Amino acid sequence: MTKLTPSEKQIEFLRSIGAWTGSSRAVSPAPCESEHLDTSKRGFRFNWLWAAALAAILIFALAQAAFSSKGTSDAEANRVDSLVDSIPVDSLQTPVDSQSEQVAEVAESHDVVQSDTVVLILAISLIFAGGVCVAMWLNRRTADAIQRVAVDLSPLTLPAPATELPASSRGIIAKDHVHRLARLSPPSSSAALASLADYVRKSQLSSDIPIIPSWSWSMGLVTAKGNVRSENQDYGLACRFGEYDVVAVADGMGGLSHGQKASYLGAFAAVKSVVAGLANTTPWRPIRVDRVLRGALAQAHHTLSMHGDKLRIDGINGGLRTTLILIVAKGSTVHFGYIGDGGLDILHPDGRVDSILNPQKDGDMLNVLTASLGPQLQGAFVSGDFKRSPGDLIIVSTDGIADRVDASEFARDIMRLAIRNGGDLQTVSEEVVAELADTKDAHGYICDDNLTLALLGTGQAPLLAPGFWDSAKVGTPEPPESDLDKNRHSHTTIEREETV
Repeated sequence: MTKLTPSEKQIEFLRSIGAWTGSSRAVSPAPCESEHLDTSKRGFRFNWLWAAALAAILIFALAQAAFSSKGTSDAEANRVDSLVDSIPVDSLQTPVDSQSEQVAEVAESHDVVQSDTVVLILAISLIFAGGVCVAMWLNRRTADAIQRVAVDLSPLTLPAPATELPASSRGIIAKDHVHRLARLSPPSSSAALASLADYVRKSQLSSDIPIIPSWSWSMGLVTAKGNVRSENQDYGLACRFGEYDVVAVADGMGGLSHGQKASYLGAFAAVKSVVAGLANTTPWRPIRVDRVLRGALAQAHHTLSMHGDKLRIDGINGGLRTTLILIVAKGSTVHFGYIGDGGLDILHPDGRVDSILNPQKDGDMLNVLTASLGPQLQGAFVSGDFKRSPGDLIIVSTDGIADRVDASEFARDIMRLAIRNGGDLQTVSEEVVAELADTKDAHGYICDDNLTLALLGTGQAPLLAPGFWDSAKVGTPEPPESDLDKNRHSHTTIEREETV
């Protein structure tokens, strides 16, 4: 028997449950059409209605049997009573005793029949209720599995380009998939977000749709090639989903092939997994954002592993590698996870600047990373959470910016521009990146790498403390004494996992 690759196994699984389609509208040859996925999930979710109907029929039949046995025993008791009444008073005592014993036996059997029937009904009802609960749990797990497979197989759901081969020339696995993936250019952030919103609508995951906030002091993101590099290997996605702000910034490994695709696939898969995880909740199962974020990091790794198999890339130095910074924020709590380098700072209205991210670099060779994301995981993810207050501003950047600027001065410059633009963080991010890309010194361009900047506010204008412009200082969290360090930043290292 031919050994199936992971992607083919998942495709066979989708075909077996009727959730696979060979629609020609899919760019990737392995996506699951959302309408079929939704139909399959509805079928799984409502199978328990049939189980409830069978349970009602079974209980009704048992109740009828119980009433029937009760009527039989009552008739037997009445027959014996009539026999006793028909015996003359002056008859021998032996027949009377015999009939009395018979009456007692019938009464006892009547009680036994009644109790046995009740116990039987209760036992079967409990067993059936337990079976229904187990079936609902399994159905939920199956629906989640289908969702994860859909996320795996469809990292890109944009309309197919005009140059794609007709559907008739493609099978379950497109023969030209590797070549099409190699020449595929990642879509813009807005196009990827539109694709994500379309995915949520069609699969009916949630009534909320990922959007780009339009209000002041909310969110801004821009990525640029710069004036030195030949292509942009950075990628960023930022959106608001319900009450959650989600930001993903990735930097493809420079000098390696497929870095551009790696950053896009990692960021898109992570955000898509976060959206699916946040939507997959019920009133009796609250959202665990930390688990959703860790699952998204693992999903990004798994997606790159699948595409690495298709491109026959399995080693660390084979290409398709990227760094990744992921943020999921709601209210005063910000959950984060990262692997590699970049910048993750938070500017407080009192002038403090906290640097959350500790670059995972070689101590002797600062341009060499000790951790990165790809088909084979190098190093380990780091995740945690921290608190923010109204007016705080989170600044996320790739190393093209983080390694070239002073965090304190840079944060104050961003705040100055934000106030000047009335809290329009998108405009601020565009102006900052454009200025950094054009800044030169005697040796040439200062920022000689790709540049990506994401800004995340709280929706409220900051009330700056006296001396804000003079006293901004950078504070790097020290190693935690227990679970929290002195800056209230909780850090957790996710151990290295084997490639699936």
